[in-house]
Amino acid sequence: MSLEEVTFPMIQQLESPSSNGHAAVRLKLRGPMWPAIELWTDAAPQRLRNKSAAKTPLKSWGRWLEHLQSRKKPRQIESLLDSVGMALAWHVTPRVRELLQTWSQTLRQAMRSLEKAAQQKKSVASKEVSAALEQLIADWQHSARMGDGTTEVLWAYQAVAIARALPELAQLLAAEEWWPLVDELAAVARDAAALNAVEQPLAAQLLAAELPLTLAYQLPELVNCRDFSAAGKQALTTGINELLDGEGVLHQKHWSLQRPLVALWTRCRALQSGLAGKVLDDETARQYTLAANELVRATRDDGAQVLSGSQNDKVNSREAGELLAAAWRFAPDLRKPKAAAKFQKALAKAELAANENTGEATPSSEEEKPRDYASASVNSEWAQVAIFRHSWERLEPLLACSYANDQVTLEIAAGGETLFSGAWTGTLQIDGQNLAVLAPWREVCQISDKDVDYLELELQLERGFKIQRQLCLGRKEQFVYLCDSVLGYDSGRMSYEQQLPFATGISAVQDAEMREVTLSGKKPRARVLPLALPEWRSEQRQGELRVGESSLMLTTHGIGKNLCSPLWIDLDSKRHAKPLTWRALTVAESRAICTPDVARGWRVQIAERQWLVYRALGNRGNRTILGHNMISEFLLAQFKDGKTTNLVEIE
Repeated sequence: MSLEEVTFPMIQQLESPSSNGHAAVRLKLRGPMWPAIELWTDAAPQRLRNKSAAKTPLKSWGRWLEHLQSRKKPRQIESLLDSVGMALAWHVTPRVRELLQTWSQTLRQAMRSLEKAAQQKKSVASKEVSAALEQLIADWQHSARMGDGTTEVLWAYQAVAIARALPELAQLLAAEEWWPLVDELAAVARDAAALNAVEQPLAAQLLAAELPLTLAYQLPELVNCRDFSAAGKQALTTGINELLDGEGVLHQKHWSLQRPLVALWTRCRALQSGLAGKVLDDETARQYTLAANELVRATRDDGAQVLSGSQNDKVNSREAGELLAAAWRFAPDLRKPKAAAKFQKALAKAELAANENTGEATPSSEEEKPRDYASASVNSEWAQVAIFRHSWERLEPLLACSYANDQVTLEIAAGGETLFSGAWTGTLQIDGQNLAVLAPWREVCQISDKDVDYLELELQLERGFKIQRQLCLGRKEQFVYLCDSVLGYDSGRMSYEQQLPFATGISAVQDAEMREVTLSGKKPRARVLPLALPEWRSEQRQGELRVGESSLMLTTHGIGKNLCSPLWIDLDSKRHAKPLTWRALTVAESRAICTPDVARGWRVQIAERQWLVYRALGNRGNRTILGHNMISEFLLAQFKDGKTTNLVEIE
């Protein structure tokens, strides 16, 4: 039963339906609007629930206002979150923030005006302030939906903001204005159950989860609001379980919403104190805990979000800190001191058990740092997101990527500065003809251990060609290996160009004699080596490494069926001034030298550190490189005193 069905008699005026779909009928009241006594819960005072209250609506409205002013529970939502500003505005767009700030300021002015009026023994606030507040509400009531039928996120944030302010609005609006507003918000919450949490995640969670939970929390005295608690909890649970991969990672297509969604879920968790029963069941609460952990993992050293492409945006450190603190406080396993370490340790045990079952190598407890209870790296094939780090410490090297359709978004950071950020593109020409993409990027291999994080992706092209893209972070050795290998069935003249976009504030300088490129921010951060090209510029080449205005471009040429185009990026600041060299190595099979489209190998040396890279391009065979005999498809190893220690080996 809605509030409209149990009020004093009224005349309905039919109007053209508003485009938001929730206020198609406007009401002209014959008297004060007041709900029947059966709509009160036990939380309402007895003087409102008795039979005589229904006979004296004007007097009862006054009692209702007195109750709202004097009640000590529920607590202010901002106090639950220890928020200095508006928790509802955590990590919203500038447009949403501007509107929420306008709403908050107008509401505060109206309340101050009411307090001033009370001191002067007046019953209402100033007409100008009240009119401004009523106009904001009217604008929301008449706001339009998006042209494609989806609900505008801005409109959804307004709905939650109004629901939060209902107790204050009761002091500022007349009864015949306040009750229809409550009923309209209730209608919005009911209709929101039809929104798809995957197609419209933020709007759906705001209207189907946070709005009904806010109504239930703010007005527990009303049956019509209290009963929304169950629906809000169900929508919250559905959203968390459908939007996350089971381990707290959000899908890449919703990646930009990670912070707004975790902020929303955190606000809903904070309402637990004023609602009956659990807001989340145990498994969903675990998902929320993991999402809070991912929030930390996906935060750059400057406070911005990894893979957000927003390095130009100023980061509100106070806001980011409030969200992180609140998210971890309401995560059930992270409430107490040292609980976060215990939580990560539990994750590590699960990883160890999984590795034992798969036979993968695991780091020993002696090598494990005190804070590295759980791996600082994550890769989710479902979410199409990978974030590789050596540890949870700040300033550690970072390699991250997301992949969807035919685009890979890359991010590389070192020393607290982002070096590359944006779309890592590649263009292939065979005999002067560009090849079209037939199938999207997909994961084909992933390895993580104490030494490296490795990910391999594959893209299908026309004419039977494909590109295999390798990304590898050397954890302890602090290097990144990137390589695109073109594999095909027909021989031809091949040209492949890849571009890696620089992050804002990064400069690149090419060496005058060698083909290395130095990347610098506040100080030198990395050196880039094009392994497939000769070290010295004076030597004949089959390609070029160029520094563009906003990207690093590597072009590689070849003749045959296959082509390999690798980059070695050294991120260790202690080695930046040390000498380096790289050499192409001879690969032999059955005492015959392999051609470049069959297999390639290189040796990289920086100071006393040396590495060996081998890549089979044609059919695998029993081959020899630098005295090392193998049948592998790919090998990345450390080389010392004539011996190799394998870091990655793909057989």
